[in-house]
Amino acid sequence: MKILGLPLSKERCTICMEAKGTRCSFSPTLIPRTKKIGELIYCDIGGPITPISKDGEKYYLTIIDDYSHFMEVSLLKTKDQAKYYIIKYIRRLRNNDINVKRIRSDRGREFVNDDLKLFYEENGIVQETTCSYTPQQNSICERMNRTLADRVRAMLLETNLPKYLWGEAMRCAAYVINRSPTKALEGDTPARVWYGKSQLDKIRVFRSKAWCVLLPRLTKLEPRAKPMIMIGYCGSGYRLWNPKTNEIIESRDVRFDKSNYRYEENERISYIDYDENGESKTLTSKEPPSTSKEPEIEPSRSSKGDESSDDEENCNKK
Repeated sequence: MKILGLPLSKERCTICMEAKGTRCSFSPTLIPRTKKIGELIYCDIGGPITPISKDGEKYYLTIIDDYSHFMEVSLLKTKDQAKYYIIKYIRRLRNNDINVKRIRSDRGREFVNDDLKLFYEENGIVQETTCSYTPQQNSICERMNRTLADRVRAMLLETNLPKYLWGEAMRCAAYVINRSPTKALEGDTPARVWYGKSQLDKIRVFRSKAWCVLLPRLTKLEPRAKPMIMIGYCGSGYRLWNPKTNEIIESRDVRFDKSNYRYEENERISYIDYDENGESKTLTSKEPPSTSKEPEIEPSRSSKGDESSDDEENCNKK
């Protein structure tokens, strides 16, 4: 404009602003990490996922501590259940002398409601909400939801287990992620920062063949154990799935077949599935279940069960 000798105008063109409006960029400045556990908690919800899980859940709640990056995953039948797990999480931390100061989530009704607002006010917790359609402000949880979805998809594809076990696979993935080194902690693990220690000798390959000891024993000649499939962790034991009865049990009296810990393509697994009328039928790993599609895991939207199975849940946190 100066070359042409025309005056420069600092006024903003209304039509240009309306026609060429773009979103503001995010600052590349790193947000400093909090100094201790509980100073900042992230929450988000992922789903819905189809098919629904074995127990009827179709959402999952992710709660992450900013300092330790320790994560807890809870399965939800409806989004309204999220507030109960959040309150339970905060109360459990308080029992271990850890006070939550801030909690960040999106503006969904499952997070912004009278019940949670009253609970936060009574406990001196500051609620932070992201701007609408701005998941970047809750990026820790958003990225973890994607990581969990990728892990679950890979685990089910590799093992050929029925898709309705996605909830078990997700909690198992969360358990392993909590005990895996991360750059955010300079190579440390979230579980070690959270508990002050991290036990890795309990970790087994997902879908490992496991022999579960039968209790109580009826007669002297009855089998002492039966084969099952390891699908997760609980307390000091494991979660085991019986393909023949579609039953999931928890037990610590387990022996693993180390010679059969990988899935073989020619191996057939019989399991129970349900048709559209709710009637059960027996299928094999070579025969697709009634819902043959891969689990449809929708990313969490910026508008966020049971607790993850951690063997040190009742330990004192440092």
